[in-house]
Amino acid sequence: MSDRDTKADTPPENSAGFLQRWSRRKHSVADGTTLPEPAAPAPVVDAPPPTLPDPSALDFSADFSAYLQARVPAELKRQAMQRLFADPVFNQMDGLDIYIDDYNLIPDLPPAEAALLQHAREVLFPTDGKPLLNEAGLPAYATEPAETLEAAPPADATAITTDSTTPPLAAADATAPAADPLGSPGHP
Repeated sequence: MSDRDTKADTPPENSAGFLQRWSRRKHSVADGTTLPEPAAPAPVVDAPPPTLPDPSALDFSADFSAYLQARVPAELKRQAMQRLFADPVFNQMDGLDIYIDDYNLIPDLPPAEAALLQHAREVLFPTDGKPLLNEAGLPAYATEPAETLEAAPPADATAITTDSTTPPLAAADATAPAADPLGSPGHP
């Protein structure tokens, strides 16, 4: 066996992942040894923006990817993209031009077709002589008065009349037990 086969494969501290480094540090503290602190990362130095040619001098075959880097000013990016998309390649119809119509400008139906549709509505949805549309062109059911849509109010308890032959019950009579109509002997 070689020496390489018997050694434990432990990567250097800087190349290990966070959990491996944390585990090693935890075990070293438990053993009473301390590991050297890792080297601090180098500070980030803001590099000046790259020097790029004027976007107006570019053509379609130029490489525009340099203008999309993070350090390129937004105004320069915008100019480069305007120059790129001004090329006629991006301004050609692609076969989906049948969808570019303005469907808000539909012409009115000829009077004969409008009359046919009105007749079909009357046959399919009878309204008992009421017009389907009101003066504003809205469906008639949407503007009916509220009293026609409400249910009949519940009957008022005071409006109930009694028969003149039936005397009203007195308070004592209402609480008294009812008499046994058969007159059973076991009941008082």
